[in-house]
Amino acid sequence: MADVINNFNPLTAEEKTANFDSKNSNKEEGTAVTPIPNDVTLDPPKHYLGILSKIWNYYDERERLILHVCRFDKNDGGKIVLPLTYRQYQNGTRQWAWKGLDEPRPIYNQHLLVKYPDKPVLIVEGEKAADAAQAIFPDYVVITSPNGANAANYADWSLLAGRIVFIWPDHDAEGLIYAADVARIALAVGAVSVAIVQVPKIFPDKWDLADILPPGISHEWLAKAISDATVVNKNFFQPELELEIKCMRDIEMQPINWLWPDRIARGKLTVIAGNPGLGKSQLTAYIAAIITTGGTWPEDEGTAAIGDVIILSAEDDAADTIKPRLLAAGADVSRCHVLEAVKVINKDGKKSTRTFNLEEDANKLAQALERHGNISVVIIDPISAYLGKADSHKNSDMRGLLAPFAQIAAKYNVALITVTHFNKSAGQEPIGRVIGSIGLVAAARAAYAIIKDEKDPAIRYFIPLKNNVGNDKDGFGYKIETVVLPEGIATSKICWQPNLVDAQTILSAKPASKPTATTAAADFLLELLTNQSPMLYADILKEAEGAGYNKSSMQRAKNRLGVKSRKLGMHEPWVWFLPLENMHPVPRYEGVEDTEESKDNNGGDMMSSQTLLDQKDGNEGATFKHMRSSASSMPSQPSKEIA
Repeated sequence: MADVINNFNPLTAEEKTANFDSKNSNKEEGTAVTPIPNDVTLDPPKHYLGILSKIWNYYDERERLILHVCRFDKNDGGKIVLPLTYRQYQNGTRQWAWKGLDEPRPIYNQHLLVKYPDKPVLIVEGEKAADAAQAIFPDYVVITSPNGANAANYADWSLLAGRIVFIWPDHDAEGLIYAADVARIALAVGAVSVAIVQVPKIFPDKWDLADILPPGISHEWLAKAISDATVVNKNFFQPELELEIKCMRDIEMQPINWLWPDRIARGKLTVIAGNPGLGKSQLTAYIAAIITTGGTWPEDEGTAAIGDVIILSAEDDAADTIKPRLLAAGADVSRCHVLEAVKVINKDGKKSTRTFNLEEDANKLAQALERHGNISVVIIDPISAYLGKADSHKNSDMRGLLAPFAQIAAKYNVALITVTHFNKSAGQEPIGRVIGSIGLVAAARAAYAIIKDEKDPAIRYFIPLKNNVGNDKDGFGYKIETVVLPEGIATSKICWQPNLVDAQTILSAKPASKPTATTAAADFLLELLTNQSPMLYADILKEAEGAGYNKSSMQRAKNRLGVKSRKLGMHEPWVWFLPLENMHPVPRYEGVEDTEESKDNNGGDMMSSQTLLDQKDGNEGATFKHMRSSASSMPSQPSKEIA
């Protein structure tokens, strides 16, 4: 390369009048040959602009040479940068020409984006600055676009999808415009985050990372400037807007695509709400089972098309709760997927994970649906755990949050099912008791309530609160049935009751009198433990908090119902369970007595972990053994937590 530069001198006066492209004097553009063959010698035609001082190589994603960019230093101290390609012409000849590649143009160092997919990306203006920045920041992939600050829109930035992006602008007006253009494009192609470095005003005009560091500035200072860069989003840019109006004549009609015929539509948002402990999650497990096996919906409401399911669950563990419930419901678990976390790269370049966030991760969900291709339903349980900073009590926040997900559901023909709780305002209509803003129910095309039977609390109803596109007249009754899997793991599943029930009759049913706070808490606890007994004390408090009950309310409810409590071991968590007259008997074990020393100071009975594991009393033994296994990975809880 040095020989090429040294032998390349400016044109003489005579050469300037000569025709160096005589073979193609008709100024035919030719076609760029990419990749450039390895046996081709770099022999660029002479140019009148000045002295060739630098050549930068552009490579494709497979690291094959496709383009040279050449810098000329002019006699007046200026510079000109030109693309150089190897081209083929109609007459069969091939030669170098001062022409660029077609749009969209390649990115400088794009092969490094492919080679290092987990590194954060730093974008600068110009190849010289890119080389200098790459030497300063080896933990980043440093890139730029060809043809200067005004050509960002003509480059191919698609490889920024899914990347953490930082932009260091040149210290001038053109540099800021370039940074804004690149940031807007990066967000549009799906960059995870985009941040622009704020260059201090004390820096010299037009300064970039290839220049000498200003006094008092170190490479460490530059690194901190990147970590402190200003994160931008699509609202950072305010393009001119205009109304888009479409004539109804030009809109092609389409039928509703049903997941559950006349109940849950694909491409739409559905809400399922109810008090904790009534089986909302078991219902979503049932839906997943029908979808993944092509099963038949209750009351012969049709057969489901086979598809896959994505589950987001913030309250239930995938190993000890979700998978057992799916198996109990008959699901094909090879078609069930759990979204556990979002992989991220911190500003320091280290890998990490965080919780999925509806505010920030719409594009990532869209990418996952694109990759998997056969997802029929996405279940979010509960939606309140994934709201980010959005205020669930503000209609505008909820509508703004859900709008992009509604678009994603429509684009990928996916049913989006969100689960939420009721608040404890028993006097309200069910539709007003959905926790958070009415905007959640308003945004949904269908909303369902899970309501207990006033006479038989073991019976629950799946009832439409609204259905803008289907049946809102009737629903279903069901019970929760205990199941012990072949592996000995105890779980539960939905058992549907025969015949449909009238929705209005169920919704209008009123209790004989308004229950006291303690009675309401006791009803809640009874429903909870009827569904799962024994149950970890920590899980009971978590469910209670979601329904609006505090620890004291649960203690009073425990005392009223006569609920028992025991430890799974000296350093293991507490469990609560219903007594014999309300639920399955709690076994006593030969050689174990309830002495004063085996009780905690608040009256809870403490059992030996080994005793629980050794007992052999049918299904209940499997239940306690499963709980002991599940609790082994939990942090120990002090005995005084139980009240």
